[in-house]
Amino acid sequence: MKQTLHFIGGGNMASAIIGGLERSDSAHDIVVVDPNAEVRSKHQARGHQTLSSLSQVRGATVLILAFKPQHFVDAAEEVAAALADNALVISILVGTSAAKIEGKLPGARVVRAMPNTPMMVGQGMTGVAPGAAATPEDVALAASLFEASGRVLRIREEQIDDIAAVSGSGPAYVFRFVEALLHAATHQCGFSPDDARLLVSETVQGAVAYLAAQPGYPAAQLREQVTSKGGTTQAALGVFEEADLNGLVSRALAAAQSRAEELNNHG
Repeated sequence: MKQTLHFIGGGNMASAIIGGLERSDSAHDIVVVDPNAEVRSKHQARGHQTLSSLSQVRGATVLILAFKPQHFVDAAEEVAAALADNALVISILVGTSAAKIEGKLPGARVVRAMPNTPMMVGQGMTGVAPGAAATPEDVALAASLFEASGRVLRIREEQIDDIAAVSGSGPAYVFRFVEALLHAATHQCGFSPDDARLLVSETVQGAVAYLAAQPGYPAAQLREQVTSKGGTTQAALGVFEEADLNGLVSRALAAAQSRAEELNNHG
C-alpha cells in the first residue's frame, strides 16, 4: 500500500521535493494543499491530487509543512485537525523549532528539514534533524524524501538554523555574486548580456565542479593555484580582502541566524 504525503503549501520548495520523488519513482501518493488555483493547476498537471483548504484533510499520517513560517501560528489549529493520531510532521519552516510545532500539534512526531532550491535540478543540500518524539525511522523517511533531490546531512536540531544560514540561503549568496559579476562584465568590460552570461555562468559552474572533484584540497589551496604572485587575480582578490570579505560573510550569516530566531519567537 502506498503511503500518502500531504504537502501543505505547493510553492517552489514543495515542487522541488515532489520533482525529486517523481524522478526517483518514489512509491508515494502525493496530495498538495494550497489556496492558490494556479499552484494547484501546476500540480494537477503533474498528476497529483490537490485541495484548496486544510479543512478538506483528515487523518493525514505524513504531512509536510511547506509554507511561509510566519503563517504557522495562524494555521496550527487547522493543521492539528488534519492529522491522524501520532502523525509524522516534516517541517521545512525556517525559524520554527520542533518544540514550537509540537506545542501546537499535540501528539505529532516532528522532523525538521532545511533544503535549498538546487533541489529543483537534483543538486540540493538538506539538513535533517529530529524533534523530541521523532524515531530513527521518522528521520530515515524524511531523509529519503530529500535524498531523491540531492544530499542530506543529519544534524542536531540546534544546528538547523545554521544550516538555513549556510546552505538554505547559500544559493542566493551565489546568485548575488553572479549578479555583480554580470553587471561588471557588461557595464565595465563591455560584453553583451549573452556573452557575459556565458562567461560568468560557465566560470561559476566550472569552479564549483572543480571544487567538488578535489575533495582533498581546501578551497584556499584551489584559489592559490589560480593566483599568480603580482598577477591580475591577486590584484582583484586584494580588493576583496580590503573589503573584509570574511567579515562581510560572517555578518550576513549572523543576520540570517538572528532572523530565524525572531521567526521562532513570533507568536
